[in-house]
Amino acid sequence: MASITPSIHQEAIIQDKIVLSQSTTSNENRDYNKEPGISLEPESSLFQHGQAYSSLEVFKYIADQYARTNGFKMILYKGNNRSDGVRSIQVFACDCYGLFKPKSKDPNKKNRNVESKKCNCPWFIHLNHNRNDDIYYILQAILHHNHLLIPVQLMRISSANREIP
Repeated sequence: MASITPSIHQEAIIQDKIVLSQSTTSNENRDYNKEPGISLEPESSLFQHGQAYSSLEVFKYIADQYARTNGFKMILYKGNNRSDGVRSIQVFACDCYGLFKPKSKDPNKKNRNVESKKCNCPWFIHLNHNRNDDIYYILQAILHHNHLLIPVQLMRISSANREIP
């Protein structure tokens, strides 16, 4: 009899249901950022210190869905592999994370007058892999943005979300 293994999508749905069933936050307990010009994104009970995920793929799927529905794009910022090839540390960040680093330009070429989207956004999640139980845990999470988020209706036309077949 062949064993049936769940797909990453199915595993992410199961993980998401477990997290949502454990969540006890109500609207009155949520901390909203009320500074003018900054999105009113609630703190997510989905990404808390110590939260466990069975694999990076499961976390990435859940976090990508969260980012899409909240109006930003998540990127793999940095990470380290152990000698056995397992990803031991992975940092995910908002695509506006960090500052623009200008590159030297050729003075003979025509330059486009384009601004960078990098605005030193603080949103990031740091995952660590535990060798003992083969699970990824959130070590640190900063879940607020310092820029406006894209409305869900416009996310599909955002350059970060365009897919070329």
